[in-house]
This record gives sequence, structure tokens and C-alpha cells, in this order.
Amino acid sequence: MRTVRYVDAFRSAHLLLALAKGQTWPDTADLDQLVASDLTNTNHAFGAQEWYKTVEIDKGGRADTANYDDWDELFCSPSRLVANLVLDDGTRLFDLPHGQRFTALTRVNWRSTLAAKRTKTHREVHSLWGVYASIHRVVLLHVVLFLVLLFMAAEQDVTDLSPSVLGRTRAERFAVIGLLVPVHGLTWNIARWEVTGACYRPRNFSLKEMLRILRHVAFAALWLVPVGTYLILRQMEKYDEFRPHDPFGGLFAILLIHYVVSAIGIGVGLFIPIYATDAIWPLTRGTFCVSFWRYMFWAAVLTAKCTLAYFGLISKILHSVQKLRLSQFSTHFLSHHNGLFGILMSAQLSKDLMEEVAVWGAAFFLFCADTQLWAVLGCTALGVGYVFVQRRGHVRSFVVEDAGSKIPQRFCSKVLPYAPCGTDRVPVVFIGIWDRVVEYLRYEGKVTSREMGDLSYCTDADSNVKYGDVSKPIRTTEVGASWPTIFRGTRMAENLMRKYGGDGHLHGWPNNREAKWRLQALARGLGLPIPRPFRAPYVPGLTVLIPHYGESILAIKDLDLLRVTAIPGITNGSPLMDWLADKYQDEFDNFSEKMTMTGSSNGTAWPKAGMDWKGYREEHWDKLSFWASMRMQTLFRTVSGMMLYHQALQAHFEAQGDKHCKLGLTWDPSDCFTCVVAMQMYAYFNAVQLEHTNIMFRKFAKSLKVAFIDSADCEPKAEADVIDGVSDKQQRRYYSCLIDGSCAQGPSGKRTPIWKIELPGYPILGDGKGDNQNTAIPFTRGTFVQCIDANQGAYFEQMLLLPCVLGEFRSRRAGDGGAKKIVGFPEHITSDFGSVGDFAASAELAFGTILQRSYCLLG
Repeated sequence: MRTVRYVDAFRSAHLLLALAKGQTWPDTADLDQLVASDLTNTNHAFGAQEWYKTVEIDKGGRADTANYDDWDELFCSPSRLVANLVLDDGTRLFDLPHGQRFTALTRVNWRSTLAAKRTKTHREVHSLWGVYASIHRVVLLHVVLFLVLLFMAAEQDVTDLSPSVLGRTRAERFAVIGLLVPVHGLTWNIARWEVTGACYRPRNFSLKEMLRILRHVAFAALWLVPVGTYLILRQMEKYDEFRPHDPFGGLFAILLIHYVVSAIGIGVGLFIPIYATDAIWPLTRGTFCVSFWRYMFWAAVLTAKCTLAYFGLISKILHSVQKLRLSQFSTHFLSHHNGLFGILMSAQLSKDLMEEVAVWGAAFFLFCADTQLWAVLGCTALGVGYVFVQRRGHVRSFVVEDAGSKIPQRFCSKVLPYAPCGTDRVPVVFIGIWDRVVEYLRYEGKVTSREMGDLSYCTDADSNVKYGDVSKPIRTTEVGASWPTIFRGTRMAENLMRKYGGDGHLHGWPNNREAKWRLQALARGLGLPIPRPFRAPYVPGLTVLIPHYGESILAIKDLDLLRVTAIPGITNGSPLMDWLADKYQDEFDNFSEKMTMTGSSNGTAWPKAGMDWKGYREEHWDKLSFWASMRMQTLFRTVSGMMLYHQALQAHFEAQGDKHCKLGLTWDPSDCFTCVVAMQMYAYFNAVQLEHTNIMFRKFAKSLKVAFIDSADCEPKAEADVIDGVSDKQQRRYYSCLIDGSCAQGPSGKRTPIWKIELPGYPILGDGKGDNQNTAIPFTRGTFVQCIDANQGAYFEQMLLLPCVLGEFRSRRAGDGGAKKIVGFPEHITSDFGSVGDFAASAELAFGTILQRSYCLLG
């Protein structure tokens, strides 16, 4: 076992404080409240004997207390980091020569460096001001559009507007919209001040701070210009110092200034959302094409929205208000009733005013509420159109083609471009790869023996597929191969009738819904543009990171599968196993058939007990538990799916790998693929959980690793603790450990770590999931990391596309900063249990297809 000390100043706030060896924890109120705001009163895995202060979950620290999110931002901003890291003597750490900086870390004044006044960029507030600071542009846009449509409808439908309180002419009435500029500017600045942290607030009266204040004052003065021009306009109207029919009178100049200043103010509010100093990182510049399509998209969406709102909402409500005789507030009317104060003092008039405010308030709410609907409709149209663009306008082939019959040609040209061609321009190795896909379907119980024969090239293969069979080398000969039925193709009319007019059953295709969907998804995906794949063994490194806390690893017979939950009023409850066998009836029948065949070959009999679970012995329940675990939300199902990367990479290497290069002579998929399960609670597993973990190590390849958090008491302090500079207040030392299948097992079944990395303190700062992943990051290998939740799975045929997916990260040239950094994968939710499951599955399907295409195009 090897132990190292790990320094990750980018994430853990406790690490920063621990860097100052021998320096005790500050007792200042700020840091006390920091710890109190970050830790909740939950029963953590490491017990309640920590020295950290905790609070109830519904309480928190002050809004201006710095926390590790602020310190993350500090370490992500090189300029701020250089200025903030100050030593005890007042000098800056980065002013020292490069070779002296690490040793000077012990002299960093962390109390000053991490103070809120130097690091707090945003306040932790829960108010509508914080919401408004984020959506102020949306609010401004909707208010402007609503008032414009309202005034347009009033000009069209109200016959006499000459005595209107908003002005006598149309230009004057529309000028009221310019008053939104100062209102928006004032509320925006109040919201910004409410959420801005101490780091960006004025701290002294230096010249720099005074210039910042003067800049804000200058902007405020510009926002007030529309108020001044509007007051001048109304004053000139009051004394009748112009001729309404004279376009070159004094009114025209004032109106021109008012409209120009108002347009500039509204444009700044809509198109300049932040100050340059607010951005921690520079905004990614989009191409002209992306910007063009983005503006055209929103112009079309808002045009459709405003058109329907004008005729279907605002005009209708305006007519209703007129019928109710609520809009009687003209200039003469206000003069007769001593202005607005006189109206409010009148019971009937104030009632009318409140009713009209309520009516138009509801109208504005409805006007805002349907924007999401129009945006979704716009994304739907854009996404569908983008599909046809990706398919190069082949709409006819998209609708009527038999995509399943084109899998061999498309798969070979896009996924196996380096494989030598065989007969019919299809590489011989594709036969072996496709048969391996079918073998996985049979191994998972998705197809019957007959369907396996219909789908396979080689019909002489054993239909009783075991796990060892899918790990064998793929077939590299076409002797005895015959084309599967689904690859033979159909005529257009026949295909249309089968796809759109039949009962859903396609000849040659499996009856299982999931198996059919998987093959159809593969066919559809191959019809889209796919990056050229990496050729094995030149595949870049990839690590799959799976966080795990308390989820089931394998389903347990008595605890999960046969336990009947007591429900008041129900005496004949059913166990979960009954539901699984009924829900996946065809798969359970295939499983029973395969177990019967296996028992016959081994000389043992598989019980013909059906769903009579008492008829199965303990050795049978091991198999039943595996079958049920692959249809439940278990860690075993997730790991089993992710480990298919190993077999997929091996299949690529056997099919088209460069076996003659020096790297290819010794290459193994484990050289570029690692699956790390971040098991936060492994150190506290019981015997059953430890056995389930060891089952995963025995079943899967050596690419599987498990990282977990361990601890050791350091009270009283030993000599090693003193040498390492452990704080006097620290009661335990924490380690991030790594184990794999080669590690020795202890008497309890727990494995001895091959690596132990000491952490700077208690690693769980928040809810635990993110910190659990962070402590496992040192054990990731390769260029890319795929983060997977413990409730997801994968399919072998999709894993074969991994080298193509990695091609998405290619840059056009070396050092290109515009290369992709994140690639998202759509999820297929298999839940169809009721309306909630249907809605969730449909929403995920729409997001993973149409909406993601739209967002990709819009930038």
C-alpha cells in the first residue's frame, strides 16, 4: 500500500486552511458561521465526534459569509488569486521566485486571503431580488411588448382617445413606454446591490472606488433622460406651445430625443446583460451563423406570440373593459375629480380602478406565461428542420426508408472504416460484431432462441449464451453465414404498411419492446453524421466515474425481492419479485428457458416452479437475484452496463485495430478505459455489501476500481502526526483509498487499499455526492471523464460507438480553444409505470433529441 498527501486547493475549503501546517483553525465569527452554513445536522458516516459546528437544516449563516463556492471562484480566477494570496509579512506569494512558492505556503495569511471582503462575489440571499437580477431582461422584454400591443389595440379599438391621460396624440401616448428605462435601471441596480458580495462592493474611498461610483452615477443620469424629455413633452402640451399638425415644431425634436434615448436604454437592458467586471470567465464567442439563427428564431417565436396575444388576448380584454365601463380616466375626468387622489377617495371610482388593475394584471400574467409554450413549439420546428438538414434534405428517405436493412453498410462505413471489406462491401468482421450484439440480447434475456437465429449471421451458434461466451474473440470468417431477415430490405409500400399501418410486429425483428427499440435506435443513429472513430490502440483514455452512497448493489432475496410491505386495509400484498416476473414476463420466460438448458448440460435440474418462489433453493436464488438486479435500480446494473466499454474496445481492436505497431503488441482495453465507483460508505459496509462488491470484482474485468473514504484516529497525537503538521484540533485523519480485484481480502471480506491519499480534513462539505466524486478524481485516468449516476445502464451496441463519440472532441487544429469540452448523451427512460413514468420518459426523449438539436444550433 502506498500513501501520499493530496493537495486539491481548487475544491476543498478545509484544504486551504490545512495548507498552513501547524496553524490552528481560526475562531473568528466568519469562519464559525462558514462551517455552520456548510454542514447540516445530519448523521454523517464518520460519526458526530467532529469538531465542526453544525446547525439545523433550516438555518444558515449570514448572507455575507464566505464559503467554499466563493473560494472555488477565487482559485478559478488567476488575476484575483495572484492579488489575494498574501503572506504574513504583507507580500504577495506570487511575487516570490517560482521555486520558493511551494515552501512559502505555510506563511500564507489564510485569514486575510479567504476573508469575505476579498472573496465574496455574491450574497447568499433568498429573495425575489435575486430572481429579478437573473431574469430582468425577460421582464423588460415582456413589459415592453405588452405595452406596445396594448397601445396598438387601444388606438385601433378605442374611438376617442383625444382626452386620454397619457397624451393627446399617438406619439405622446407611445412615449410612455420610454419611462420603463429608469424604472428598469433602478430596479436592476437594487437587485444587483442585493446579490453583490463584499468583494465587489465599495470598501474605501480610494480613487478607483470613487471612479466606480461615478460611473454608476453617470449611468443613472442617462437613465433619467427619458423622464426629463417626457416631462418637457407633457409641459409643452399643457401650455399648448406647439401646433399638433406641424411636424417640425418643438414637439418633434423633443419626441425624437425621447425616442432615441429610450431605444438606447431598452437596447442596453436587453442586449448587454452584464458588466464586463461581473464575468469570472470571458464569454464564449459564437459564430455569425449561430448568432443569426438565434435572433431569427426568437424573432419568429415572439412574432407568433405577439400576433396571437394581440388578437386573442389584449383586444378581447380591451373590449371587455369597455363593456364594463371601467376605462373612464381621461384628462378632463381627472381634473373634475381632483386628480388621482380624488379617484382613490371615491368608493365607486377606486373600486373601478382596482378592478381594471386586476384585469390587466391577469392579462400580463397570461401574456408572460405562454412564452415557454411558444419557445417549445419553436424548438420543435427548428429541431425537426435540423434533422432534415443533418440528413442532407433526404426527407423522403427519412419517412419511408427501411433503416434497419442499412445497418451493415452504415455501420461499416462510419464505425468500422479501417476494417478490410469482404463480400458485398461489408467487412467480414462485421459478421462477428453483429453476432456479438445478438448474443448480448440473448444473454440479457431480450430474445428467444428462435429470434436469435433469425437475427444472427451464423445460425450454428449456441443459443444458451453465458457471460464467458460474450467475452470470447469475435468471429472473423464468413463461412456458413447467411443474411439476417432484418437486413434483406423491403419495398417502399411494404415498409410503409409495416411501419405505419400494422400492429407493430415486424417480420424478423424481436417481439421484446426494449430489444426492438434498441435496434431501431441504432439504425436511426447510424443515419446521422458521425465523427470518424479513433482506431485502436490509439484511443484516448476514458474514465467512467460512478458515485455510490447507499443504493443497493444487488437485490437481496428477503430484504428486497420477497418482502411484502404492510399496507393498512390490504391483506394479500405481493412481493416485488411477483411484479418483476409479471412486468418482464417474456424475459422471465427466456431466463427460465436458459436456466433449464444450463441445468441440463450441467446435470442439474432447474425447478419448474414458475412464480412459486418457495420452490427455488438458495443456489437458484443467486441466479434469480442477478436477473432481478438487472431490472431494478441497482449499482450492479450500472456497473455492468458501463463495463461494456471494455468489451466494445476489445471488439474494435480485434476488428480493425493496428496490431502491428509497438503499442498494439501489448495493448489491452484496460490501458485506456477505467471504471471508478466512488463508494463513500465502503469502509462501513456490512458482510452482505462487501460480498456483493467482491462479486463485481470477480465478474468484471480489471478495469473496475473502487474508491472510498477511510479515516484513522489521531488522538493522542503520534510523532508522525506532529511531523505532518496535523492540527491540534483535528481528531481524525482522512484518506481517499483505491481498491481493485487484485487487492488482498481480509477476514471480513474488506480489501486492503493499493493507494491511500490523505485528505486535508473532513471531506464532506455539502450533501456528499459532489465531495464523494471529488475525492475519487485523483484515481481517474485518461483525457476524458464520464460522470454516471448509479441508476443508469448501457447497451453493448451503443458502446460500440465510443470511438466515434470521442471523435467529437477533436479540434480543427492543434491548440484550438474552440474544441468541444462537454458532450452530452441522451437518456432513454425505460419506466412506463403510469402517467408519471410516461411523462418523464417522453420529456427525456424530447429533450435528448429535438431540444438538444435546437440548443446546439442556437448556441
